[in-house]
Amino acid sequence: MTSHGLTVATYLGLTSLFVVLELLARFTPLGVPTLGSVITRVLGHRAGQVAVLFAWWWIGWHFFAN
Repeated sequence: MTSHGLTVATYLGLTSLFVVLELLARFTPLGVPTLGSVITRVLGHRAGQVAVLFAWWWIGWHFFAN
């Protein structure tokens, strides 16, 4: 497997994990927070806002800057 294939597989796996967690949060009483509630809580703190800013910057730099 090439590094590109491994990268794509990793991102697909992470996306699948997030979808499963969101479905568990919405349709079972397990106490798993939804993605929206996690983002709201993270953005409620200055450090979280800076972390989200840098995460978006990193994504933009690696995927959109050519």
